[in-house]
Amino acid sequence: MPANERALAFIRAALGEEVADMVVAGQIVEYSQEDYALNELAQTIAGKLPQEVVRQVYNGKLQSPPMTLDTALSEYAAYKAGEGVRDKDAALRIKKLRKDLKSSLGEHKLEKGSLEEITRAGCQCLSGPLTGADEAQLGAEECGRCKGSRELRDNRA
Repeated sequence: MPANERALAFIRAALGEEVADMVVAGQIVEYSQEDYALNELAQTIAGKLPQEVVRQVYNGKLQSPPMTLDTALSEYAAYKAGEGVRDKDAALRIKKLRKDLKSSLGEHKLEKGSLEEITRAGCQCLSGPLTGADEAQLGAEECGRCKGSRELRDNRA
């Protein structure tokens, strides 16, 4: 069970449906009775539950789990199935894609890592203009855009 669902379950069980609905809506006012009740609940569960759950209860704000590549592929498969695409074709392509991604990126980045954390090694083209400091970070691999930007900058100098 994800940390946000677990935190919400404890809030609902200890403080009731009304406070749980306020937490979901993000309407917990600082220094209110609900805020104090959430702080007390967090203090009672501290050390007994994972820190992420305790933090979300204490703050009265739920954080959804990060979107992973695996989740994105699952949602894409569900979308394609809803479009009427032959399930077997889409399922086979996605299965092959998962296998390729797992071998190239690793199991952690595929199943647990956030999409925001995944970058292409050696390519700086998506991270802004190249500077002298960035040039040292470039690996042997460059995309055409990075190479073109570097050549353009060198020609101007």
